[in-house]
Amino acid sequence: MPQTARLDALQSHRVTHSLFLSLGFLSFFLIYHMALYLTGWKSGLVIDFGVFHLVGKMFWLGTLDKAYSVAHLSQVEAKLAGVPGIFIPWSYPPQFNFVTALLSLLPLIPAYVVFTLSTYLGYLAVLRTVAGKNLALVFLFIFPSILIEITCGQNGFLTGALVGLFVLGMQRGRAIAGIPLGLMAIKPHLALGLALFVLLKRRWDVLGAAVATTLVSLAAATLVFGTGIWPAFLEGARAVSENMALGYYPMLRMTSVYASLLSFGLPTSLALPAQIAAALLACGLILRSHLAGHPFHVTLGIATVATLAISPYNYDYDLPIAGIGIALLLPTLVARARIGELVAITGLYWIAAGTGFSSLLGQAAVTDIKMITLGELNTPTLAGPAFLLVMVWIAAIAHRAAQPGTAPA
Repeated sequence: MPQTARLDALQSHRVTHSLFLSLGFLSFFLIYHMALYLTGWKSGLVIDFGVFHLVGKMFWLGTLDKAYSVAHLSQVEAKLAGVPGIFIPWSYPPQFNFVTALLSLLPLIPAYVVFTLSTYLGYLAVLRTVAGKNLALVFLFIFPSILIEITCGQNGFLTGALVGLFVLGMQRGRAIAGIPLGLMAIKPHLALGLALFVLLKRRWDVLGAAVATTLVSLAAATLVFGTGIWPAFLEGARAVSENMALGYYPMLRMTSVYASLLSFGLPTSLALPAQIAAALLACGLILRSHLAGHPFHVTLGIATVATLAISPYNYDYDLPIAGIGIALLLPTLVARARIGELVAITGLYWIAAGTGFSSLLGQAAVTDIKMITLGELNTPTLAGPAFLLVMVWIAAIAHRAAQPGTAPA
């Protein structure tokens, strides 16, 4: 079958559209279900969004800086949940507190619905613009990420939409692409690969806009939350690395090589060098694509996927960002990959994005509130290596596409 016909066939296939419509309906029904689910608990801490709401309330109470103290926040959470040993820390950069403060003006359930629905629709709108007629295929590929994000009420749709806006701006050659990149200051570790791409392309106007946006957000956070927010944040960030090394984070929900190795009991002295190697590999794939003269959208797609493999602190709910990269790369993947490769890559992505979903399902099934306590959810996971293999494989196919005589069998 001719290469272009392969994608057309997949796009127009009745099964593709039926699955897309069915799973799309399911995703919106899940938002409704989660809203009903939250009505059954005295504390919204049963999902991640509950912590967003709690921290937002702490701003209005004048205790926001204490949210970054593990000792203080765990006491507040334990009191609300009625369960001792709660460990759901707060380590977001102060800029994200603008979002949580606004959300806490609403009661918990309306706030969850407004935040999740608005960011989901925004993400889908951006994804549709990037993917074009391939939206259904991209949606099916990343569907586990959709489920995870809705179920925990995290901010993966928001960061995914910001990355998508950056991608669109870069494709159109506009300096304002730096604005959403600068807004990624709410999760700067997820934007490192994108910043590398900007540097390689020598888009100083985009870099300038990103730096200016970040500086404005820093100034605004300092003005609204006070200068004391920064020492508190830095202390919270320091605690993150220490507590993660001790295994206090839910490794089952994380998608980095570092977390996967820790989940198997390896010490940080081995896990950290492995993560550094994975980060260098991710950056190396971006650099190779650039030096090989791959089409702009291909290198940008590789950078968008690879940026998720750089930091040790990545969660399954961060993976909607990968959907933007897949949308850019899908025509190349379908045209040059073998059918077996496409199936394998999709399966690996589903492993990376869906490994922790079982823990959420188990949490939702209990009759008494089930919280993340110290050392829980550290079942060995292969999510990190699975995602790393996805990244390497699609980069290899993209490089293959630039070589003559490499049509798939």
